[in-house]
Amino acid sequence: MIPEEYRYTTDRYLLVGKITNPHSMSGEVSVLVFSGRTENFHLFSKMVLVDKQGRLSMPLNLKQCRTHGHNSVLVRFEEIKTRNDAETIRGAGVLIEHTALPVLEEDEYYWYQLYGKKVVDLENTVLGCVVSIFHNGAQDILVVKKDERSEEVLIPITGQTLVADEQDRLIVDLPPGLLNLNTGNS
Repeated sequence: MIPEEYRYTTDRYLLVGKITNPHSMSGEVSVLVFSGRTENFHLFSKMVLVDKQGRLSMPLNLKQCRTHGHNSVLVRFEEIKTRNDAETIRGAGVLIEHTALPVLEEDEYYWYQLYGKKVVDLENTVLGCVVSIFHNGAQDILVVKKDERSEEVLIPITGQTLVADEQDRLIVDLPPGLLNLNTGNS
């Protein structure tokens, strides 16, 4: 789940990680990658940092990137040359512009495009809104809630369950009994 601790223009930027620690004397930093796809992080040549007050850095040029653990990468920016420089960006969010993302095929999506969308079934019954998404090893799973106090409904995203992705809503065809599994009712 992507933290909401940073303020930035979501129609322009996508939060892809968080700088956790300086890693070397030469300004290298460790970045927690929110997508879990560390192998893709090197694809973005320019990044912008955001602090918790919403202040944006100038674009930084990615000089080097390598995987470091399960969800982290070690990054060196051309503009960050010393450990002291790296200390000043500890805790910053790492943003990329939406325009930097690779173009998707027709039936593909980025997770950020689904957050907040209303989810309805084939009878147009509102199941809730997408509050989170995770990957279970086989497919992506939508976490859907009607409101803050309601139970989560977990909906697998497959070719059979996701019928339509419209501007403001997702239409799903749920397998029989899925809602009962999610709520614990038989």
